[in-house]
Amino acid sequence: MALLQASSLMIVAYAGYGQIAGLSQERQPHSIASLITALITAIITACLLYEGVTIAALSTVEAIVWGETVEGFVAPLERIAQNFNVPGSSMILAVGAIVAMSGILLHLITDLAWVMWTMGQQRDLSSRFARINAAGVPALGVLVVGGAIACVILNGSIATIWSFSAFNFLLYSAVTHLAAFHLTAPERLCPRWLTGISLVVCISLAFCFDWKLWLVWSGLVVIGVIWRGINQWSNQQSE
Repeated sequence: MALLQASSLMIVAYAGYGQIAGLSQERQPHSIASLITALITAIITACLLYEGVTIAALSTVEAIVWGETVEGFVAPLERIAQNFNVPGSSMILAVGAIVAMSGILLHLITDLAWVMWTMGQQRDLSSRFARINAAGVPALGVLVVGGAIACVILNGSIATIWSFSAFNFLLYSAVTHLAAFHLTAPERLCPRWLTGISLVVCISLAFCFDWKLWLVWSGLVVIGVIWRGINQWSNQQSE
């Protein structure tokens, strides 16, 4: 069970492959070869990066000491970097981590803001979300998403935030696989049985999380369904 929970949490560390695959499709649309190449390259690069960090850490301290560091410190790698004979190594590591996480956060805010813009266009949300400012940015969506992320960060521990992020990514992937399962043969890039296996894996890993996450997620889904129903009814009345 612990291995499944660890796999569920680690899936977030490899979630960036989707963005790289999307970039490959922008350069060569509908090219299966470029899509597969981008996916494999992204996953291999991530694996090599994580293995390099692990080897560097274990070459500095023993595995048992590293395990104790993980339990006792929020940023164990920074603690390990303090053992390097390089002046300012821990500061360099901290700055690099801040820059990397800031880039991910800005990208996430932008993506979700455009999702809200699309929902505003389709009237799943208020039409105010479909507006774009002079800079070509869905400003209201950026403010709402940024505020929601700030609330989560201020009110949750790192473990809770990571778990909730992994949980939502697994459910998002499950919905994506479910949609792909209903594609026609000419539209599919992989066999339907492979899509089915991926769907089962995503749902199974999501069940490895604490029941409280399921409770929170279920509440959010219920709120979303009620909101969408009210919004559609309001749109029908206005027409």
